[in-house]
Amino acid sequence: MFACKIPIEKAFFSLDIKLYDLKILAESLFNEANSGIGKATGLEAAREGATVVVADLPGNDHEQTLNEIRALGAKCFFVPIDVSDVNSVKKAINLTVEKCGRLDIAFNNAGIGSPYSGIHDMPEDVWDKIISVNLTGQFYCLKYELQQFLKQGGGVIVNMSSLGGLKAEPGLVPYTAAKHGVLGTTKNIAIQYATQNIRANAL
Repeated sequence: MFACKIPIEKAFFSLDIKLYDLKILAESLFNEANSGIGKATGLEAAREGATVVVADLPGNDHEQTLNEIRALGAKCFFVPIDVSDVNSVKKAINLTVEKCGRLDIAFNNAGIGSPYSGIHDMPEDVWDKIISVNLTGQFYCLKYELQQFLKQGGGVIVNMSSLGGLKAEPGLVPYTAAKHGVLGTTKNIAIQYATQNIRANAL
Protein backbone atom coordinates (compact mmCIF):
# COMPACT_ATOMS: atom_id res chain seq x y z
CA MET A 1 0.00 0.00 0.00
CA PHE A 2 1.12 3.58 -0.70
CA ALA A 3 0.94 7.06 0.86
CA CYS A 4 0.99 10.73 -0.18
CA LYS A 5 1.24 14.40 0.81
CA ILE A 6 2.53 14.34 4.37
CA PRO A 7 5.35 16.13 6.21
CA ILE A 8 8.28 13.72 6.02
CA GLU A 9 9.45 14.70 9.50
CA LYS A 10 6.19 13.25 10.85
CA ALA A 11 6.28 10.15 8.72
CA PHE A 12 7.90 7.43 10.72
CA PHE A 13 7.32 4.87 13.40
CA SER A 14 7.86 4.78 17.13
CA LEU A 15 9.19 1.52 18.53
CA ASP A 16 5.67 0.11 18.74
CA ILE A 17 5.29 0.66 14.97
CA LYS A 18 2.58 3.25 15.50
CA LEU A 19 1.90 5.07 12.25
CA TYR A 20 1.37 8.80 12.21
CA ASP A 21 -0.26 10.65 9.29
CA LEU A 22 1.16 8.15 6.81
CA LYS A 23 0.66 6.83 3.38
CA ILE A 24 1.92 3.30 3.01
CA LEU A 25 2.88 1.27 0.00
CA ALA A 26 2.43 -2.34 0.93
CA GLU A 27 3.36 -4.55 -1.97
CA SER A 28 1.98 -7.85 -0.88
CA LEU A 29 2.72 -10.65 -3.26
CA PHE A 30 1.33 -14.12 -2.63
CA ASN A 31 0.76 -13.24 1.05
CA GLU A 32 -1.78 -10.80 -0.37
CA ALA A 33 -2.70 -7.29 0.72
CA ASN A 34 -6.08 -8.60 1.89
CA SER A 35 -4.39 -10.61 4.65
CA GLY A 36 -1.40 -10.70 6.94
CA ILE A 37 1.17 -7.96 7.36
CA GLY A 38 0.11 -5.97 4.30
CA LYS A 39 -3.50 -5.71 5.40
CA ALA A 40 -2.67 -4.98 9.05
CA THR A 41 -0.26 -2.22 8.06
CA GLY A 42 -2.71 -0.66 5.64
CA LEU A 43 -5.51 -0.63 8.22
CA GLU A 44 -3.25 0.97 10.85
CA ALA A 45 -2.19 3.61 8.35
CA ALA A 46 -5.85 4.27 7.56
CA ARG A 47 -6.62 4.73 11.27
CA GLU A 48 -3.97 7.43 11.34
CA GLY A 49 -5.52 9.26 8.39
CA ALA A 50 -3.35 8.03 5.54
CA THR A 51 -4.40 7.57 1.95
CA VAL A 52 -3.69 3.90 1.33
CA VAL A 53 -2.85 2.38 -2.03
CA VAL A 54 -3.25 -1.38 -1.90
CA ALA A 55 -0.76 -2.86 -4.35
CA ASP A 56 -1.05 -6.56 -5.06
CA LEU A 57 -1.15 -9.16 -7.79
CA PRO A 58 -3.73 -8.44 -10.48
CA GLY A 59 -6.76 -10.67 -10.28
CA ASN A 60 -6.78 -10.98 -6.50
CA ASP A 61 -9.95 -9.83 -4.76
CA HIS A 62 -9.24 -6.87 -2.49
CA GLU A 63 -12.73 -5.45 -2.08
CA GLN A 64 -13.01 -6.55 1.54
CA THR A 65 -9.73 -4.86 2.45
CA LEU A 66 -10.64 -1.71 0.53
CA ASN A 67 -14.05 -1.59 2.22
CA GLU A 68 -12.47 -2.00 5.67
CA ILE A 69 -10.10 0.88 4.93
CA ARG A 70 -12.95 3.08 3.67
CA ALA A 71 -14.97 2.23 6.79
CA LEU A 72 -12.20 3.91 8.80
CA GLY A 73 -12.76 7.10 6.83
CA ALA A 74 -9.59 6.84 4.77
CA LYS A 75 -9.13 7.19 1.04
CA CYS A 76 -7.80 4.10 -0.70
CA PHE A 77 -7.07 2.74 -4.16
CA PHE A 78 -6.08 -0.58 -5.64
CA VAL A 79 -3.06 -0.79 -7.94
CA PRO A 80 -2.03 -4.08 -9.58
CA ILE A 81 1.60 -5.06 -9.18
CA ASP A 82 3.83 -8.08 -9.74
CA VAL A 83 7.15 -7.21 -8.13
CA SER A 84 8.99 -9.80 -10.20
CA ASP A 85 8.05 -7.82 -13.35
CA VAL A 86 9.93 -4.53 -13.65
CA ASN A 87 7.36 -3.00 -16.01
CA SER A 88 4.56 -3.85 -13.58
CA VAL A 89 6.47 -2.12 -10.77
CA LYS A 90 7.06 1.02 -12.85
CA LYS A 91 3.37 1.20 -13.79
CA ALA A 92 2.24 0.73 -10.18
CA ILE A 93 4.44 3.52 -8.85
CA ASN A 94 3.53 5.85 -11.71
CA LEU A 95 -0.17 5.18 -11.13
CA THR A 96 0.20 5.85 -7.41
CA VAL A 97 1.85 9.21 -8.06
CA GLU A 98 -0.81 10.00 -10.67
CA LYS A 99 -3.60 9.29 -8.15
CA CYS A 100 -1.97 10.86 -5.08
CA GLY A 101 0.32 13.50 -6.53
CA ARG A 102 3.35 12.08 -4.71
CA LEU A 103 4.63 9.08 -2.77
CA ASP A 104 5.70 9.61 0.83
CA ILE A 105 6.29 6.14 2.20
CA ALA A 106 6.97 2.80 0.55
CA PHE A 107 6.44 -0.40 2.54
CA ASN A 108 8.01 -3.17 0.47
CA ASN A 109 6.37 -6.28 1.86
CA ALA A 110 6.17 -8.74 -1.05
CA GLY A 111 7.62 -12.16 -0.40
CA ILE A 112 7.19 -15.90 -0.75
CA GLY A 113 8.51 -18.80 1.29
CA SER A 114 10.80 -21.54 0.10
CA PRO A 115 10.42 -25.31 0.35
CA TYR A 116 12.86 -27.14 2.60
CA SER A 117 15.76 -28.39 0.52
CA GLY A 118 19.50 -28.69 0.73
CA ILE A 119 21.35 -26.58 -1.79
CA HIS A 120 22.82 -29.76 -3.33
CA ASP A 121 19.42 -30.84 -4.64
CA MET A 122 17.60 -27.54 -5.00
CA PRO A 123 15.96 -27.04 -8.41
CA GLU A 124 17.34 -23.98 -10.16
CA ASP A 125 13.85 -22.67 -10.92
CA VAL A 126 12.95 -22.68 -7.21
CA TRP A 127 16.04 -20.63 -6.39
CA ASP A 128 15.34 -18.23 -9.26
CA LYS A 129 11.68 -17.71 -8.28
CA ILE A 130 12.36 -16.94 -4.62
CA ILE A 131 15.25 -14.59 -5.35
CA SER A 132 13.19 -12.93 -8.10
CA VAL A 133 10.32 -12.08 -5.75
CA ASN A 134 12.06 -11.61 -2.40
CA LEU A 135 15.19 -9.75 -3.49
CA THR A 136 15.12 -8.67 -7.13
CA GLY A 137 11.52 -7.53 -6.63
CA GLN A 138 12.64 -5.26 -3.82
CA PHE A 139 15.37 -3.87 -6.08
CA TYR A 140 12.79 -3.01 -8.76
CA CYS A 141 10.55 -1.30 -6.20
CA LEU A 142 13.40 0.59 -4.57
CA LYS A 143 14.77 1.80 -7.89
CA TYR A 144 11.56 3.54 -8.93
CA GLU A 145 10.53 4.62 -5.44
CA LEU A 146 13.88 6.32 -5.00
CA GLN A 147 13.55 8.05 -8.36
CA GLN A 148 10.25 9.53 -7.19
CA PHE A 149 11.66 10.50 -3.78
CA LEU A 150 14.58 12.29 -5.43
CA LYS A 151 12.16 14.23 -7.65
CA GLN A 152 10.01 15.39 -4.75
CA GLY A 153 12.75 15.98 -2.18
CA GLY A 154 12.41 13.05 0.20
CA GLY A 155 10.56 9.97 1.37
CA VAL A 156 10.61 6.98 3.68
CA ILE A 157 11.27 3.34 2.83
CA VAL A 158 10.42 0.35 5.01
CA ASN A 159 11.60 -3.00 3.67
CA MET A 160 10.25 -6.25 5.07
CA SER A 161 12.97 -8.71 5.97
CA SER A 162 12.62 -11.39 8.65
CA LEU A 163 14.60 -13.33 11.23
CA GLY A 164 15.90 -15.15 8.16
CA GLY A 165 17.91 -12.03 7.46
CA LEU A 166 19.75 -12.36 10.77
CA LYS A 167 20.35 -16.09 11.04
CA ALA A 168 20.50 -19.20 8.92
CA GLU A 169 17.93 -21.98 9.00
CA PRO A 170 18.97 -25.23 7.33
CA GLY A 171 16.89 -26.06 4.29
CA LEU A 172 15.76 -22.49 3.55
CA VAL A 173 18.74 -21.41 1.49
CA PRO A 174 17.18 -19.05 -1.10
CA TYR A 175 14.86 -17.45 1.47
CA THR A 176 17.78 -16.86 3.84
CA ALA A 177 19.95 -15.48 1.05
CA ALA A 178 17.20 -13.11 -0.08
CA LYS A 179 16.44 -11.80 3.40
CA HIS A 180 20.13 -11.23 4.13
CA GLY A 181 20.21 -9.35 0.84
CA VAL A 182 17.27 -7.18 1.90
CA LEU A 183 19.11 -6.12 5.06
CA GLY A 184 22.32 -5.38 3.17
CA THR A 185 20.49 -3.39 0.51
CA THR A 186 18.60 -1.40 3.15
CA LYS A 187 21.79 -0.50 5.01
CA ASN A 188 23.37 0.64 1.77
CA ILE A 189 20.56 2.91 0.64
CA ALA A 190 20.09 4.29 4.16
CA ILE A 191 23.66 5.58 4.03
CA GLN A 192 23.72 6.60 0.38
CA TYR A 193 20.52 8.68 0.41
CA ALA A 194 20.54 10.01 3.99
CA THR A 195 21.66 13.47 2.89
CA GLN A 196 18.76 13.70 0.43
CA ASN A 197 15.99 13.52 3.04
CA ILE A 198 15.36 9.83 2.37
CA ARG A 199 15.21 7.34 5.24
CA ALA A 200 15.35 3.57 4.88
CA ASN A 201 14.81 0.87 7.48
CA ALA A 202 14.09 -2.85 7.49
CA LEU A 203 11.82 -4.85 9.76
